[in-house]
Amino acid sequence: MLSVYKVFQLILGIILSVFILTVLIQYSSNYSFFGETKQRLTVLDNIKTSAAGVLSAGNPLVFKDSSFFDLSSCFPSFRDGESSITCGFGSVSPLSFPFLPYFAPKERLFLDSGSIDYGWWRERFVTALPEMRVIFNPLEDSDRIWNTMESVVSVLPDTSGFPFNITFGFCDGDSVSDMLCNSGQPCEKTDFLGLLSNYRSSLNKCAAHLSGYHFLVTLSDSCGPDIADGVCVKPVTETSGYVYAAGRAEPFVYGDGLDILSVMAGESSAGMGKLLYDYKNSLMSERLSLAAKIMKERSSLLKRKHPDRDCRTIYGNLETALNGIESATEDSRNSPSQAESLNEKLSEAGSLYSRLRDKGCEI
Repeated sequence: MLSVYKVFQLILGIILSVFILTVLIQYSSNYSFFGETKQRLTVLDNIKTSAAGVLSAGNPLVFKDSSFFDLSSCFPSFRDGESSITCGFGSVSPLSFPFLPYFAPKERLFLDSGSIDYGWWRERFVTALPEMRVIFNPLEDSDRIWNTMESVVSVLPDTSGFPFNITFGFCDGDSVSDMLCNSGQPCEKTDFLGLLSNYRSSLNKCAAHLSGYHFLVTLSDSCGPDIADGVCVKPVTETSGYVYAAGRAEPFVYGDGLDILSVMAGESSAGMGKLLYDYKNSLMSERLSLAAKIMKERSSLLKRKHPDRDCRTIYGNLETALNGIESATEDSRNSPSQAESLNEKLSEAGSLYSRLRDKGCEI
């Protein structure tokens, strides 16, 4: 028969064993959590480094390591003059260039660089997107709608020649046409742009069932907040308008294809359209304003110092146009009319700079 002391030892031993086992399990769990967080941050840092390489060399690439982790809580942010990629589990910085990602859960990403050419300055950016099929549903066949479609396609990457596909098609009622190029193959970017230049038609509202692989972009003069899927683009002027996203009452103002892409990518990535849209506009507006300021000061100097009188006159006009750009960037997303006004000033500055080059004023 066991003594009281032996029973006490046995009970104490069981209690201590349970306590030690609990501590070990908790430690193992914490170690596993922090280990995975470190791995995800390493992948995120590798994405940032790879994107910088794509921007520098101009060569796109397929990034595979993102397929091992869920990065859907990540988005680029711009605060106090510094950019970073911020996630629910941490962040990496600095991010020294405009970066527009769509972090789908456990998907490979296609990293590609693009640019917006203003004539006197070019803004370069990097996109990071998963495989997708962008399906357009134009409900009218106006120039504004077709030009808007072209502006969206133009900022998306061309995946031709890669084991990775970002392709394009149309939805007409309950029918999806996404095998329109090269004798019944999906359309890559270049082929689809060629198709848009030769084909124009209004279609019926899309009622087809689309998988998660597809992304619907409706274009119509009657877009509103009642859309059920994707985004709906409502052109108001030739270069600006509204973007409505499913589940959001308030529209976004767009002034270029990147605005539309930021809403598309953001809304696809856990409803982060406003975060990505705000990042794109706060960062790129600041960069555009700074570029206009630098070019304005240069034009002011050359207006006084250039030996050719006609060149001095054009530099003076360019200085005035650039001053308008510098002051218009902050308000350009308040309304389509303000976005259009900025685009008109950008076009005017581009034309003046082209005249300087044609006349030989720029060496």
